[in-house]
Amino acid sequence: MYLVYLENIAFPLAPGKIAMKIKGRNETAELIDGQEITLFKSPGLTEIQFSLLLPAREGFAGAYYPQGYRMAEEYLDAIERFQTGKRPVRLIITRQFPDGEAYFDTNMLVSLEEYSITESAAEGFDLQVDLRLKRWVEYGTRVLQMSETAQGQMVVTEATARESHREMPKRYTVKAGDTLWAICKKELGDGSRYQEIAAKNGIANPTRIYPGQVISFA
Repeated sequence: MYLVYLENIAFPLAPGKIAMKIKGRNETAELIDGQEITLFKSPGLTEIQFSLLLPAREGFAGAYYPQGYRMAEEYLDAIERFQTGKRPVRLIITRQFPDGEAYFDTNMLVSLEEYSITESAAEGFDLQVDLRLKRWVEYGTRVLQMSETAQGQMVVTEATARESHREMPKRYTVKAGDTLWAICKKELGDGSRYQEIAAKNGIANPTRIYPGQVISFA
């Protein structure tokens, strides 16, 4: 069983298949004597492609709505926001064996590169959405400061921002539409800690939390 989330939106039907492509960026160079060598470089950004089926009506066989039923238009509106928002979104894919045992998860920031919507008379009003995502890696600029020593030499140092300290919350009450990753991002400043917090609270499946549930961070 798959569950696919983009930000806090859980999609009702899992993709039939998920393709991840990691591009190599190594280069080949030729030495003076004619021998070829490989120049190793870091891999390129991972690309993810899959298709989602959005049922037109509630009651579609196999559809699962952990956050309550939503119409297809709501998912399309969210997908459009993810592409036009000019910011990365969180992709979470959970995998579970038929006996309920959890497999591994995919959890990364991505950009929504493109998507297409297909309607078919054979499928009624159900919609197929094909998405192409690309992993997003955080980057930033370095702030350098120049100062002069007593001997008149110029020294360049990297400026460091002062860390802000805040009191960490002790608990949180789950609201409708929450995901554990989003809760950890909001309350702890780090969504990747969702598995750690799930373990602390005895949550076997981090994707299944419910309104009113109390999450402890202590």
